[in-house]
Amino acid sequence: MLDTDDSTYISESLSLRKQKPAKSFAVCMEFMCHPDPEKKQHGFHALRQNVATFLPLILHALERETNHGIQCWLLELVVIGKEPSTIPLLASYLYHKDDSLRYWAKTGLKDFGTRQALRIIRDAEASGFESEPPSLEG
Repeated sequence: MLDTDDSTYISESLSLRKQKPAKSFAVCMEFMCHPDPEKKQHGFHALRQNVATFLPLILHALERETNHGIQCWLLELVVIGKEPSTIPLLASYLYHKDDSLRYWAKTGLKDFGTRQALRIIRDAEASGFESEPPSLEG
């Protein structure tokens, strides 16, 4: 259970997100990496509620994250954001060796529902998710 000080700290930090999104994001990431499962959930849900604000920071963190669970959560947040510019990133994760990351990539592309996104999924499935993603140009 979160104690009052933790809840207050993250709430106050998120109230500053328009002024200092990097600081608020860092607080959420700190919570997501905490050993206490409730704190992890609190950090994730705080980011989930503010995906549009934090999407560039989420993308940056995803590139560098090595913890599998955090990678999955960050990719899930990318999916929740439904930003068309993330389609190439999601396409690349269709070819990742990890099933969980591929799951989130496929889910995100399905959510877009565009011809391009569905073609990307179809091509990846046809290759058995084994090859490199094709170029999305043209």
